[in-house]
Amino acid sequence: MVLDALRRHDCALTVSQAEAIFPALGLGTDQVAPIAQAMVDAGEAVLTEDGVLTLSPAFCAATSADGQIEPDVPAWIEFELGRAEGCRLSLAELARNAEAQGISADRFDAALLDLASRGRLVPEGSDVVHRDCAPTTGGSMARVEAFGMPGYRAVVALHLTGRRCRLAPADRATAVQEMVSEVAAQLDLGESAPPEALGEIQARIEEVLENPGAAYDLDSPTGDLVLKYCSP
Repeated sequence: MVLDALRRHDCALTVSQAEAIFPALGLGTDQVAPIAQAMVDAGEAVLTEDGVLTLSPAFCAATSADGQIEPDVPAWIEFELGRAEGCRLSLAELARNAEAQGISADRFDAALLDLASRGRLVPEGSDVVHRDCAPTTGGSMARVEAFGMPGYRAVVALHLTGRRCRLAPADRATAVQEMVSEVAAQLDLGESAPPEALGEIQARIEEVLENPGAAYDLDSPTGDLVLKYCSP
C-alpha cells in the first residue's frame, strides 16, 4: 500500500502528504514509518533531509504485467477519497478513475459494498464521502436522503451475508423491517424515528430488492435472491 501510494504521487511523498493519505487508509505513523525505513534500508527508496520519501527509479517504473498497478480495490477507493478535497468524489468520477486503473465494474461494486458495509464510506446523494470526513448532523429526512442508494445496497448485502447469502421470498417482509431498523440505527434516528423517515428507508430498501443489480443472482427454482460475493 505504501508502494502504491508513492507511485500514485510521482514516486515521492512529503511528510504532509503522508499524514493526509495514510490515516484515510487506516494506517498510522507507527505502521508506515517501519515500512518506509525498510524500503530505504533495502535501497528501494531514499529519504531526504527535508522528509521526502522517493522511490528508486527501478521501483518507480515497476508495474504489473499489463502496465498498470494492480491495487487492492477497497484500499484504492479509500486512497482516492482520502486525497480528494473534503474526502469526497462523485460516484461517477470514482467509477471512471477505477476504470482507468483497469478495475472491473464487478470488482468496483463489490469493493463499494464492502466499504459501505464496514462503515468506511458515507454516500451523500451522487457523492461518496470517506467516513473520516463525513458530516454527522442534519434532520432525519436529510440523513435518510444522504445515505444514498449505495448505502442501502450495502445494508442489503450485509443483511444477506448474515442470512447465508440469500433471501427467500417468504422471508422478505421480515428482512425488510429488520433492515429498516438497521439503517435507522446507523443514521442515529432514535427510538422515536419519524414515520416518514422510516417509510422512505423502507422504500429505498424495497427498490434495491426489486433492482438488485449485477452483484446478485435470482435462483430460478426457489425465487431466492442470492448475493454473488458471499460465502455462506
